[in-house]
Formats: sequence, structure tokens, C-alpha cells
Amino acid sequence: MQKKHYLLCAALIIIPICTVTFFTVYAFWDKCEKSSKENRYLAKCPEYNAEAWFDGKYEAGLEAFLNDHVYRRDDVIDAAANFETLLKKKQAVQMTKSTRERKDIGTDALILEDRILALYINNDDITNELIKTCRKLYDIIPEKLEKYIMISPTRIEFEEEEYKQYSDSQGDVIFKIYAGMPKDVKAIDSYLLMKSAVGTFGTDRLYFRTDHHWTELGASFGANALLSAMGKNLVNPLMYEEVNQGSFYGYLAVMHNTNSDEMLPDEFIYYKNAEDIYEDAYGVEGADISQCIHEKLVEPSRAGYYTFVERSYQYVVVEGKTKGGGNLLMINDSYGNALVPWIAEQYENIIMVDPRCFTGGKKKLLDIVKEYKVDSFIINLAGLIPGSTFAGDMEKLCK
Repeated sequence: MQKKHYLLCAALIIIPICTVTFFTVYAFWDKCEKSSKENRYLAKCPEYNAEAWFDGKYEAGLEAFLNDHVYRRDDVIDAAANFETLLKKKQAVQMTKSTRERKDIGTDALILEDRILALYINNDDITNELIKTCRKLYDIIPEKLEKYIMISPTRIEFEEEEYKQYSDSQGDVIFKIYAGMPKDVKAIDSYLLMKSAVGTFGTDRLYFRTDHHWTELGASFGANALLSAMGKNLVNPLMYEEVNQGSFYGYLAVMHNTNSDEMLPDEFIYYKNAEDIYEDAYGVEGADISQCIHEKLVEPSRAGYYTFVERSYQYVVVEGKTKGGGNLLMINDSYGNALVPWIAEQYENIIMVDPRCFTGGKKKLLDIVKEYKVDSFIINLAGLIPGSTFAGDMEKLCK
């Protein structure tokens, strides 16, 4: 009995050690760089140095790397997605068969036969926090800069009432946020322009059916709202050659585990509107903020929505085509990635800061303002998407 007890104790110690060793070795052996299921690049093994060790960046980077390179990771994602999809599809079916009375069912999307619609559920606390954080950010920006805000609606806002009834009005909340801004901040109304464009082009051409983003055609109308407010020339997307990159399953399709048997993919179309425009992307995919990647702003080899602007970054400096055209600092989410190619030619530089990734805080943000002689500043987002943490992310820019 005593011998069996020792063997059991040894097994309880050795088996976990062997398991951890196996998964760790596999992570460093795995050469996969991109997840096709999640439509994103996987974390790279962080560079070890004393500074990274003591400030915690190495530990955080190593954890992200090991999580992204776990054994049979795609199978784990499929299993989790299948379970989540069963729940959410059941809820979605209940929604489409319910009465016209609003039902808060606790899901973030409505899954239909031909599209997936990201829902917006208003939360006054989140809205008020966003207003408060925007005001705080505008306060730290030098007074001499022109200050703007533009919040663009997502697809559900322009759907048929049959489906729109399950989402709160984004328009009401957008204009509430605008009303809460300081007097020196100019609100840019992309909402009415998008509403008009939907009537002309149709929702499917302006927004993806399987993704929560707008298409590049849709982004051109947001770009024109911005260009008009800033006194620049409007762009005409019909003047540019379309490039059809083929079938595309977006973020919503991946997260809800749809496939060709259930839903047709989107066609990914971009325009030749930013040829020979380059970017310097800093802090890409968890890299140190000082590390830079220099490449084209629009690069189809990155595939899908990553065609526009380098993948997750801390900040990007877009080299515009117009000397003396001004230098624009843009606090943006991923909606800005499809918009910037339309406006880049008319600026000297556009600096895009993604607060979800930016680690430089207030000091680095103000250093960017000084280094690039920024004269215009805009908070540009579609922050009314489910699960948005934009207010909390921007709070980090103020510290």
C-alpha cells in the first residue's frame, strides 16, 4: 500500500511537469504566424532583456505567445465556438420569431441566413464614461490644435425594422456624445451621410455581411464627412479601379463559427486609391513601441481587413502626398483603417493611435504631437459596437 502511495504521488508530480514541458516546447517549435480562423497574426516570442523583465512586458508577451501557440489550438477554438454558437443561434432564432417587443436576451449578434448583425445595446453608464474620457483627452491636447470628433454608425442602424428593433438607436447616442463635448470640439456628422449612401448603394455594399466593419466603399462616405469638415476636397470612389480580392469570412463569421454550408462569404473589394503611400507602423502585434515596420498602407498580401493598414499596432505614421497639407493625429479603432486610404493624399502625415494597444501614455502622445507638428486632432471611432472598451482604453492615454 505504501509503495502504491509513493507511485501515485510521483505520478501526480511528474505528469503535470511533463504536460507543461510538452506544451511549452510545442509553442516554441510551432512556426504558424497567422490564424486563419481568427483572421489575425499570432503573438511572437518576446525578446528577453532586463528592461522587459523588470517592467513586466516580457512576462505578458510570453503569456500571449504561449496562449497563441498551444497544441491543437484550432481544435480548441472550434470546440469553444461550437458551444457558443449553439447558444447564440438558439437565441437568434428566438429573436426572429418573437414579437416586435424589444427583448434583452444578453447576446451581441443576430444571426440570419445571409448575414450576422452586431447589436448595440445602450448603456448610459458606458456612454457617460465615454463622454467623460473624451473630454479629459481633449483637455490634454494643446489648445492651438483644431479638435474634432466623429462616431460612425454600424450596419444594424440601417437594417429593416424587423431586425433593427433588437438594437438601440445609435443615432440618439452619437448625438448625445457630441452634445457632451467641449465647445472647441467640432462634431463631424457621418451618420446622415451614411444614411443617404445606404439609400443609393444599399447596405451590402457599404458594410460586410459577415464582419462588423464597413467596406472601403462605406468608409469613403465617412472620409468625405471628415474631409468636408476640414475644408479639403471630397473623394469620388467611382473614379478608382475596384480590385476584387475574392471570398472573405469576417470576424463575426469566425466568432460564430459559420461556414459555406450556412452562409455565403463576403466579397472583399478594395480600391486603388492609395497607391505608393507608405506607413511606418510602430509596436506591431505586441512589439516594443520603438520597433517600426515600413510598408505600403494598402497591401493585399496581408489579406482581408488587414489589407488596410498594418495589423494591430500601437501607432502608425502614414506618409501623405501633400506637403503643407497638415498633420492629423487620429485616435481610432479599426474603422479608421479603411477610412485613412481615402484621405491620405491630402495630408502631409496622418498619425493613427490605437488606444487598445498604445502603451506610451500621455507623455508619448504629446511627444508625437510635437515631433510631427500636429495641427489637427480627431477622435474617430465606431465605439458603439458590442463590448467596446474604448473609454477605458482612452483613459490610458491621459496618464
